[in-house]
Amino acid sequence: MTGRIKTQEQELQYYNKDFPITPDHQYFDEHLELRQRMEKLSNNIIAKISDLIKELSV
Repeated sequence: MTGRIKTQEQELQYYNKDFPITPDHQYFDEHLELRQRMEKLSNNIIAKISDLIKELSV
């Protein structure tokens, strides 16, 4: 999934010169959805790690 985000970011950067990407663009929506899913997963993992650290430090 991270590879897909990176590829889309590169495409957005490349095509933005000739065809500016607006919030209505397909890649913008796909990228935003993937970014939100990755942030949610990251936050869940960080919370679990934090809980584990608390348990181990007792």
